[in-house]
Amino acid sequence: MSKRGENVAPLVGRMLVRMASRGPDGAGVSCDGTILRSQTVKDLPLGGVQAQSMMGHARLAIVGGTCGTQPFTSCNGRFTLEHNGEIYNYKKIRARLEGRHHFTTHTDSEVIVHLLEDHQLSMRRPAGIGGKDRRRA
Repeated sequence: MSKRGENVAPLVGRMLVRMASRGPDGAGVSCDGTILRSQTVKDLPLGGVQAQSMMGHARLAIVGGTCGTQPFTSCNGRFTLEHNGEIYNYKKIRARLEGRHHFTTHTDSEVIVHLLEDHQLSMRRPAGIGGKDRRRA
């Protein structure tokens, strides 16, 4: 994120190139509300991108094969997630969320963005609809 309004896309692009060997199974960026994905860092279409804020991700496929290029976006578009790690109980979490959320991959990381969305929605639910009122005062 640039505090001075500068284009950060070239910097994030160079950072992803340096990380390419760490995550050879896909790359993606989220910039000013736009998501770009590619199977490799080198093929990520950053030429001409102007962005004052950007997140980048280079993926090493452990769970979900090569179809899990990040970032992920929640169903309502409010949350964008890039994640590095492994969710051991993701199948159980996914099973709880599947009726209410649209999953686009079989990766463990995608459950996080939907879990955050589910939690955010439950905080808005009035008492008596779907359980206790868990909103904070």
